[in-house]
Amino acid sequence: MNLSPIYPNAPLVEAVFEIRFPGEPAVECRRDEFFELIRSEYGHVFVPKAQPGQAPALQLYNFKREDNQTSVMTAINRFAFSTKKYEGFQKFEKEALRLIRLFADKFNIEKLTRTGLRYINVIPFVRGEGKDALSNYLQVAVKLPLAFPSEFRHLELAFVSQTEEGLITTRIEPLVAQNGTQAILLDFDFAMEKDLHIRRIKSYLDESHRHTKAMFEQIITDNYRKYIRGEAV
Repeated sequence: MNLSPIYPNAPLVEAVFEIRFPGEPAVECRRDEFFELIRSEYGHVFVPKAQPGQAPALQLYNFKREDNQTSVMTAINRFAFSTKKYEGFQKFEKEALRLIRLFADKFNIEKLTRTGLRYINVIPFVRGEGKDALSNYLQVAVKLPLAFPSEFRHLELAFVSQTEEGLITTRIEPLVAQNGTQAILLDFDFAMEKDLHIRRIKSYLDESHRHTKAMFEQIITDNYRKYIRGEAV
Protein backbone atom coordinates (compact mmCIF):
# COMPACT_ATOMS: atom_id res chain seq x y z
CA MET A 1 0.00 0.00 0.00
CA ASN A 2 1.39 3.37 -0.97
CA LEU A 3 1.32 5.54 2.13
CA SER A 4 2.36 9.09 2.98
CA PRO A 5 5.22 9.64 2.51
CA ILE A 6 5.05 7.78 -0.80
CA TYR A 7 7.06 4.56 -0.79
CA PRO A 8 9.04 4.06 -4.02
CA ASN A 9 8.65 0.26 -3.90
CA ALA A 10 5.09 0.08 -2.58
CA PRO A 11 3.11 -3.06 -3.54
CA LEU A 12 -0.23 -1.26 -4.06
CA VAL A 13 -2.00 -2.19 -7.31
CA GLU A 14 -5.41 -0.57 -6.73
CA ALA A 15 -7.18 1.74 -4.27
CA VAL A 16 -10.98 2.06 -4.14
CA PHE A 17 -13.34 4.23 -2.10
CA GLU A 18 -17.03 3.39 -2.29
CA ILE A 19 -20.20 4.83 -0.83
CA ARG A 20 -23.59 3.12 -0.71
CA PHE A 21 -26.95 4.78 -0.18
CA PRO A 22 -30.68 3.97 -0.36
CA GLY A 23 -31.64 3.33 -3.97
CA GLU A 24 -32.13 6.56 -5.92
CA PRO A 25 -33.97 6.17 -9.28
CA ALA A 26 -32.65 9.56 -10.44
CA VAL A 27 -29.20 7.98 -10.77
CA GLU A 28 -30.61 5.68 -13.46
CA CYS A 29 -32.83 8.26 -15.15
CA ARG A 30 -30.32 11.13 -15.22
CA ARG A 31 -26.98 9.38 -15.35
CA ASP A 32 -26.14 11.42 -18.44
CA GLU A 33 -26.32 14.65 -16.43
CA PHE A 34 -23.61 13.42 -14.07
CA PHE A 35 -21.55 12.17 -17.00
CA GLU A 36 -21.59 15.67 -18.51
CA LEU A 37 -19.88 16.94 -15.34
CA ILE A 38 -16.95 14.53 -15.72
CA ARG A 39 -16.91 13.84 -19.47
CA SER A 40 -13.74 15.86 -20.14
CA GLU A 41 -11.74 13.73 -17.66
CA TYR A 42 -13.61 10.41 -17.54
CA GLY A 43 -14.86 10.18 -21.09
CA HIS A 44 -14.61 6.43 -21.76
CA VAL A 45 -17.91 4.70 -20.97
CA PHE A 46 -18.14 0.99 -20.16
CA VAL A 47 -21.64 -0.43 -19.80
CA PRO A 48 -22.08 -3.52 -17.58
CA LYS A 49 -22.93 -6.83 -19.20
CA ALA A 50 -26.22 -8.39 -18.24
CA GLN A 51 -25.80 -10.88 -15.40
CA PRO A 52 -28.39 -13.64 -14.85
CA GLY A 53 -30.32 -13.04 -11.64
CA GLN A 54 -29.01 -9.48 -11.15
CA ALA A 55 -31.05 -6.32 -11.62
CA PRO A 56 -29.42 -4.07 -14.27
CA ALA A 57 -29.89 -1.00 -12.04
CA LEU A 58 -27.61 -2.56 -9.40
CA GLN A 59 -24.72 -3.08 -11.84
CA LEU A 60 -22.02 -0.44 -12.14
CA TYR A 61 -21.51 1.84 -15.11
CA ASN A 62 -17.81 2.58 -15.46
CA PHE A 63 -16.45 5.95 -16.62
CA LYS A 64 -12.69 5.81 -17.20
CA ARG A 65 -9.88 8.19 -17.93
CA GLU A 66 -7.94 8.00 -21.19
CA ASP A 67 -5.20 5.81 -19.64
CA ASN A 68 -7.77 3.34 -18.18
CA GLN A 69 -6.04 3.59 -14.80
CA THR A 70 -8.67 5.62 -12.94
CA SER A 71 -12.43 5.07 -12.89
CA VAL A 72 -15.71 6.46 -11.60
CA MET A 73 -18.45 3.83 -11.14
CA THR A 74 -22.14 4.43 -10.50
CA ALA A 75 -25.27 2.37 -9.85
CA ILE A 76 -28.70 3.07 -8.39
CA ASN A 77 -27.36 2.63 -4.84
CA ARG A 78 -23.57 2.91 -5.17
CA PHE A 79 -20.76 5.21 -6.20
CA ALA A 80 -17.08 4.25 -6.33
CA PHE A 81 -13.78 5.90 -7.21
CA SER A 82 -10.92 3.59 -8.17
CA THR A 83 -7.35 4.12 -9.28
CA LYS A 84 -4.42 1.90 -10.23
CA LYS A 85 -2.21 4.99 -10.39
CA TYR A 86 -1.99 5.87 -6.70
CA GLU A 87 0.05 9.00 -5.97
CA GLY A 88 -0.41 9.24 -2.23
CA PHE A 89 -3.44 9.55 0.01
CA GLN A 90 -3.81 13.32 -0.24
CA LYS A 91 -4.24 13.26 -4.03
CA PHE A 92 -6.48 10.19 -3.82
CA GLU A 93 -8.70 11.79 -1.20
CA LYS A 94 -8.93 15.11 -3.00
CA GLU A 95 -10.19 13.54 -6.23
CA ALA A 96 -12.47 11.02 -4.50
CA LEU A 97 -14.18 13.74 -2.45
CA ARG A 98 -14.52 16.08 -5.43
CA LEU A 99 -16.30 13.41 -7.47
CA ILE A 100 -18.49 12.22 -4.58
CA ARG A 101 -19.67 15.76 -3.91
CA LEU A 102 -20.48 16.32 -7.58
CA PHE A 103 -22.48 13.09 -7.58
CA ALA A 104 -24.22 13.73 -4.24
CA ASP A 105 -25.20 17.28 -5.21
CA LYS A 106 -26.56 16.17 -8.58
CA PHE A 107 -28.80 13.45 -7.08
CA ASN A 108 -29.44 14.88 -3.60
CA ILE A 109 -27.68 12.01 -1.84
CA GLU A 110 -27.57 12.63 1.92
CA LYS A 111 -28.01 9.45 3.95
CA LEU A 112 -25.41 6.71 3.42
CA THR A 113 -25.69 3.03 4.27
CA ARG A 114 -22.01 2.12 3.91
CA THR A 115 -18.57 3.48 3.11
CA GLY A 116 -15.65 1.27 2.16
CA LEU A 117 -11.96 1.97 1.57
CA ARG A 118 -10.05 -0.84 -0.07
CA TYR A 119 -6.33 -1.23 -0.73
CA ILE A 120 -5.21 -4.17 -2.90
CA ASN A 121 -1.50 -5.03 -2.66
CA VAL A 122 0.51 -7.64 -4.55
CA ILE A 123 3.88 -8.60 -3.08
CA PRO A 124 6.08 -10.60 -5.50
CA PHE A 125 8.21 -13.43 -4.14
CA VAL A 126 11.94 -13.39 -4.82
CA ARG A 127 13.11 -16.61 -6.49
CA GLY A 128 14.76 -19.07 -4.15
CA GLU A 129 13.12 -17.93 -0.92
CA GLY A 130 11.50 -21.33 -0.36
CA LYS A 131 9.38 -22.10 2.68
CA ASP A 132 10.38 -18.94 4.56
CA ALA A 133 9.08 -16.59 1.86
CA LEU A 134 5.98 -15.45 3.75
CA SER A 135 7.87 -14.66 6.93
CA ASN A 136 10.23 -12.43 4.93
CA TYR A 137 7.33 -10.09 4.18
CA LEU A 138 4.49 -10.54 6.68
CA GLN A 139 4.20 -10.93 10.43
CA VAL A 140 1.26 -13.30 10.70
CA ALA A 141 0.93 -15.54 13.74
CA VAL A 142 -1.38 -18.56 13.73
CA LYS A 143 -1.25 -20.77 16.82
CA LEU A 144 -0.97 -24.45 15.87
CA PRO A 145 -0.39 -27.66 17.84
CA LEU A 146 3.29 -28.19 18.66
CA ALA A 147 3.47 -31.10 16.21
CA PHE A 148 3.15 -28.69 13.29
CA PRO A 149 5.89 -26.31 12.10
CA SER A 150 5.30 -22.58 12.61
CA GLU A 151 6.79 -21.52 9.26
CA PHE A 152 4.26 -21.34 6.40
CA ARG A 153 5.03 -21.96 2.77
CA HIS A 154 1.41 -21.43 1.73
CA LEU A 155 -1.12 -19.33 3.63
CA GLU A 156 -4.68 -18.44 2.64
CA LEU A 157 -6.33 -16.39 5.33
CA ALA A 158 -9.16 -13.89 5.86
CA PHE A 159 -10.02 -12.21 9.14
CA VAL A 160 -12.28 -9.37 10.26
CA SER A 161 -11.23 -6.93 12.98
CA GLN A 162 -13.71 -4.77 14.90
CA THR A 163 -12.95 -1.13 15.71
CA GLU A 164 -15.16 1.56 17.26
CA GLU A 165 -15.69 3.06 13.81
CA GLY A 166 -16.18 -0.05 11.69
CA LEU A 167 -14.78 -3.35 10.45
CA ILE A 168 -11.54 -4.03 8.62
CA THR A 169 -11.36 -7.21 6.55
CA THR A 170 -7.87 -8.49 5.74
CA ARG A 171 -7.23 -11.18 3.13
CA ILE A 172 -3.92 -12.92 2.48
CA GLU A 173 -3.76 -15.30 -0.47
CA PRO A 174 -1.09 -16.79 -2.75
CA LEU A 175 -1.06 -15.71 -6.39
CA VAL A 176 0.60 -17.47 -9.32
CA ALA A 177 0.94 -15.75 -12.71
CA GLN A 178 0.81 -17.64 -16.01
CA ASN A 179 4.62 -17.45 -16.25
CA GLY A 180 4.91 -19.15 -12.85
CA THR A 181 5.83 -16.03 -10.90
CA GLN A 182 4.53 -16.19 -7.33
CA ALA A 183 3.19 -13.36 -5.19
CA ILE A 184 1.16 -12.62 -2.07
CA LEU A 185 -2.18 -10.85 -2.26
CA LEU A 186 -2.61 -8.51 0.72
CA ASP A 187 -6.09 -6.97 0.61
CA PHE A 188 -7.57 -4.52 3.15
CA ASP A 189 -11.19 -3.35 3.18
CA PHE A 190 -12.34 -0.95 5.92
CA ALA A 191 -16.13 -0.56 6.10
CA MET A 192 -18.37 1.80 8.09
CA GLU A 193 -22.13 1.23 8.28
CA LYS A 194 -23.64 3.16 11.22
CA ASP A 195 -25.23 6.63 11.26
CA LEU A 196 -23.59 7.86 8.05
CA HIS A 197 -24.27 11.18 6.32
CA ILE A 198 -22.70 12.65 3.21
CA ARG A 199 -21.65 15.84 5.01
CA ARG A 200 -19.17 13.81 7.09
CA ILE A 201 -17.69 11.94 4.16
CA LYS A 202 -14.17 13.35 4.58
CA SER A 203 -13.98 12.19 8.18
CA TYR A 204 -15.08 8.68 7.12
CA LEU A 205 -12.36 8.51 4.48
CA ASP A 206 -9.71 9.86 6.84
CA GLU A 207 -10.66 7.38 9.55
CA SER A 208 -10.72 4.48 7.09
CA HIS A 209 -7.25 5.42 5.85
CA ARG A 210 -5.92 5.64 9.40
CA HIS A 211 -7.01 2.09 10.16
CA THR A 212 -5.84 0.52 6.90
CA LYS A 213 -2.49 2.29 7.18
CA ALA A 214 -2.01 1.02 10.74
CA MET A 215 -2.90 -2.54 9.72
CA PHE A 216 -0.46 -2.48 6.81
CA GLU A 217 2.37 -1.07 8.94
CA GLN A 218 1.84 -3.68 11.63
CA ILE A 219 1.51 -6.69 9.36
CA ILE A 220 4.67 -6.21 7.26
CA THR A 221 8.15 -7.11 8.53
CA ASP A 222 10.82 -4.53 9.29
CA ASN A 223 12.99 -5.79 6.43
CA TYR A 224 10.16 -5.45 3.91
CA ARG A 225 9.36 -1.98 5.25
CA LYS A 226 12.97 -0.96 4.55
CA TYR A 227 12.64 -2.34 1.03
CA ILE A 228 9.45 -0.45 0.11
CA ARG A 229 10.99 2.73 1.53
CA GLY A 230 13.98 2.24 -0.77
CA GLU A 231 16.35 1.69 2.14
CA ALA A 232 17.37 -1.87 1.18
CA VAL A 233 17.82 -3.92 -1.97
